[in-house]
Amino acid sequence: MGTEKKAVNSKKTAGQELKESFEKTRTFIKEVMAELKKVQWPSRRQALGETLVVLIVVIFITCLIQFYDFILNILFSVVYQR
Repeated sequence: MGTEKKAVNSKKTAGQELKESFEKTRTFIKEVMAELKKVQWPSRRQALGETLVVLIVVIFITCLIQFYDFILNILFSVVYQR
C-alpha cells in the first residue's frame, strides 16, 4: 500500500501550544517596548506647532475645494439654463 511515515513526538499538546503562544506574545511585547524606548518623541511645543500647521492646511484646502465647487456650480447653472 502507501508508505506512511509516522512522526514521533511531532504533535504538540494543547498546553504546549498555549504556552508557546503566550511566550511569543510576551517576547513581542518586550521587543515593542524596547523599540518605543528608542523613539525620539517631539516636545509638547513641537507637537502643538505641527498640529496647528496640519489644521491650517486642511482648512485652506477645504475652503479651496468649496470655492471651486461654488464656481463650477454657477458655471454649470448658466450652461444648462440655456
